[in-house]
This record gives sequence, structure tokens and C-alpha cells, in this order.
Amino acid sequence: MILKHSFRNVFRSPIKTALFIILLAAVTAFLCLGVNMWLSVNQSIDAANKAFKTIGVVEYRSPRDSSIDSTEGYDYSPILESNYVELFDHRWLLAGFSERLDTELFGRHRFSSHISVIEFTPVDISGDGNMIQVKINRVHHSNDFSIKEGTILSVVVSSEIESVEIGKKYLTCLIETDYEEYSVFPEARWVLPSIAEVLLGTEQPADAVMEIADEHYLDSGAGLLWAHLIQRYNNIAHTVSVHTTNDLETMLIFHQGKAVVASGRSFSQEDYREGNRVCIISATLAKINGLQPGDSLSISFSEPGFARTHAWFAGYFNHLDICDESNYEVVGLYQIVGNKSRTAYDLYEDTIFIPQKSLNYQPEYPSTMDNFVSFRLTNGKVEAFLEEMEEHELPGLSFTFYDQGYSKVVGALTSMKKTALLLTGVCALVGLGIVLLFSLLFVGRQQRSIAIMYSLGTSRSKALGFLLITVLIVVFLGAGIGGVAGYSLSDRVLADVFARNTEKEAVSAAYSEVYGEDTEADFQAIAPDKPLAPLAATGTVLLATLLFSGLFAAKVLRAEPIQVLTQKEE
Repeated sequence: MILKHSFRNVFRSPIKTALFIILLAAVTAFLCLGVNMWLSVNQSIDAANKAFKTIGVVEYRSPRDSSIDSTEGYDYSPILESNYVELFDHRWLLAGFSERLDTELFGRHRFSSHISVIEFTPVDISGDGNMIQVKINRVHHSNDFSIKEGTILSVVVSSEIESVEIGKKYLTCLIETDYEEYSVFPEARWVLPSIAEVLLGTEQPADAVMEIADEHYLDSGAGLLWAHLIQRYNNIAHTVSVHTTNDLETMLIFHQGKAVVASGRSFSQEDYREGNRVCIISATLAKINGLQPGDSLSISFSEPGFARTHAWFAGYFNHLDICDESNYEVVGLYQIVGNKSRTAYDLYEDTIFIPQKSLNYQPEYPSTMDNFVSFRLTNGKVEAFLEEMEEHELPGLSFTFYDQGYSKVVGALTSMKKTALLLTGVCALVGLGIVLLFSLLFVGRQQRSIAIMYSLGTSRSKALGFLLITVLIVVFLGAGIGGVAGYSLSDRVLADVFARNTEKEAVSAAYSEVYGEDTEADFQAIAPDKPLAPLAATGTVLLATLLFSGLFAAKVLRAEPIQVLTQKEE
């Protein structure tokens, strides 16, 4: 009977009832959107802090001469001691030698790929002595297949070379030339005017052309220097560039996803911390040499000497000065993807990575150069870090930061949070007014209905039940419709607001001034658990309505039945 009477009372004024149902539905829907957006922002910011990584790349240019981009012994303590730097990686460049590796296919970017060391006999000398024809008796080293025993070559003679005699045997270096002035000699080669001291790893220079006295000429004297040079050149076919690292992901090419560990695994924190003897090599190098994760490599290391400022010249393995050697397990294969245009931050595929602590040898003054010093920074702390660095004198250093688009994402999320708070606050105030008005009209003015119930002998408890059922019918209709509408629209609204805010952040001048050209990670705002926001909005509207309706009901039911029966409804 009470339930039936409540339904009749609700629809006694259909226009007023429909209006309140629409208003409660609208407030609930917008409140649902506001709550959903607020929950999404909080979860998305937490997810962004885990998903994004910010790195800083350190570049050095001499304050006196901008062409100098390498120095030794630079003091990085201000960066290391910064409150915003989570990990600092100063990579070392070493030459690594392993008989297990064949790197001939990578030879075109190595300086020695144009050099041949040969024994020869002059067979003809031009009248001016600038050109000679030689017969190759023996090839000690060459990557040029046209250089072989018995071949007759035309060779341009440097003015620094003393005369040679027909019929005698000599040892020399030939270097291929591209100079246009010698284009009239299609098979001409320069005779190297002198053997560079740094290539020999000794302070004793060797003559550009050495006369061969007997078959044991490489065992002593100047011949021994040539023997070392020959071995060094031959070692190149088994030599790779080795980068030691404390955090591979701070290297720009890996940070931006232009190089990825495609097979096996990357280094673990235990590898870095314990110095496990593991390595990551390129998939190309692994394919050439039949390697796969789990295989072992015996590697000897040396510093690349004069060529240390260029990673690809680390092929000059110095067998006279081995700094460390050990067996390394291949745990992962990296693959270079995308555009392979060469910049200072790119990577050659004959490069091997090892944990820095896996070496017993520690360079006293490792070089500073592009792509060898970087660090991981706490997300969102670029400006704070720069302000901190301004307090220190760091001559020649400049920083470029890459955050994978974190600042734009968090900027968009921050704007969304303001929108969510504003929407929730406005909905709360408007909803409060609607609830008060509803409570007043549907509960506070029910004297007539209560009087009829009293006249029929209804108790106060049953009258209270009648009022609450009346409230619940309207609120469930309005808030339920609003909750369903908010549930249906929340994902679309959330995606649209996030996309608009991201576009606004993308044109921000502050962003382009602070960060380098970055490869942005794909990130979307996280939608919270589906039922949470509509249930929270519906429950809030329901509780608020019951609270205020209860207050008005108490006022109506406080009067004695006889008073209610004799009182006219206001």
C-alpha cells in the first residue's frame, strides 16, 4: 500500500517530477565525468612517472676552440651530486679483440681498410722518378682483393721517399688515393711517406720503405716495428668497439627506440651492480659470426690510442698494451631500426656493450665527448636541475634533455586535473541546490499526503517510509540515468580532453626551449575502473538527497497527527 501510494505521489505532478529527474540526471552525469577525470589524472600521472624516462646528454666544446670536443679528467661531481640525477653514465671506449669474431664486413668505415702492407720489387721507374711499377712478392695485410702476389702495380712515389732500385726487395705501406690530380693513373697508389708513431704504439718511427736484407727481417730492429704494425692491422679483422656502460638506456639511440634489444635480454641491475661478465652485441654481428644468446666470447681489451675520439677507430687494438681480458656471455642482441643517417649519437653495428664494473681495468682519465656522457634525471625536474647547475662552474659543457614527451603528457594531465576539479566543484554546488529544492518540494511539502495517511490510521514510521520511498524513486531514476550516461560518455570525453590539452602543450614555447628533438612515446590517459566513477557520483547524489530529505521529513513528522490533519499545506 505504501509503495503504491508513493508511486502515485511521485507522478501526481509529472512535469515537476520529470524536471527533477532530468536535473538530477544531468548533475550525476557531469559529476561522474568530473570524478572519472580526476581519478584518471591521478592514475595517469603515476603511470607516466613509471613509463617515461628523462635523460640528459652532455656535450663538451672547448671554451677556447669550439672544434675541440674531447677532454680528459673533467670534474662531473656537480652532476653526480645533484638531487635530481638518479644515475650517471660515463661510458668508456675500448678496442676489443676476439678470435671468435670476424668483422671484415664492417671494414669500410675503418681507416685501415684502404691500407696494404706488402713486400715488393721495383720493375720499372719513370724518368722523373715520380712513378714506379712494382711487382708484389708477398701481402702481409690488405682488405683490397686486387692486392695479391704477382700483381704489377703503378705507384705514385712521395717526394719524401728515397730512391729505390730495380730488382731489390722492399717492404712498405700502400694507401689508396682519391686525389683528382692522380686520376690519370687509374691504378695508382700512394706510398705512405712515413709510419705514424701512434699506430705503432712506440716512439720509434719506421722508414716509409724498408729494404729487405734477409728472410728474418721482421724479427729485429726496424723490422720488429713493422711486425707490430702488421699484427695490428691484421687484428682489425677481429676487433670491435667496446662501450662500457652503467645504464644502456641513457644512451640516446636506445632511449629514443632507434636501437632495441631484439633478442635475449638487456642488462639487469645485478649485471651493473655486480659487474657480471655479460655483453650485448648487434644482431648483424651475431648473424655473421653464428652467435646467439648464451654463447661465450673471449675478449681482450686495449685503449684505442690516438683514435679514441672516434668510436669506429677503436678497431686499432693495441696488442702491446692489453689492459684486461676475460670471457663474456652474450645475453642479448640489439637491432638498429629506423633511419640510419650518421650523427654523433648513432651507433655502428660492430659495437659491443659490457657493464662497466665487469672490467678489472679502470681508465684514470676517460674521455669526454659526444655520446659518451649522459644521465637519468627525475621526470619533470629539468628546469630545477638547470637552476642547480647554474650555481657551479662547468666550462665547455652544455646539456640537451630528452623526456620522451613526458612534459607534454604531464602538462596535459595537469590541465585535465584543473578541469576535473572545476567540473566536480561546480557540479557539487549545483547539485546541492537541486537536492535542497527537491527535498523541499517532495518532502517538506507533503503535509497533505501525510494528513491523508494519518486519517487512514498510518503510523509515523510508515509515513517516514512513504517519504523515503518517494525520494528513492525519483533519485534512482535521475541518478541512475545520469550514472549510465556518464559511464557511456566518460571514455570519449576523457580521450577528447586529453588530446586537446596535449595539442596545446605541443605548441608551448617553454617545451621547445628546454628539450631536444625527441622521439615521443605513445601514451594515453588511463581510464579508471569503469564502475567506480558512476557509482561514486550516484552514491553521492543519493546520500545527499537522503540526508536533506531526512531533515525535512523530520520537520514534517515532528508535528502531532491532529495538527497535520487540521493544517493546510503551504
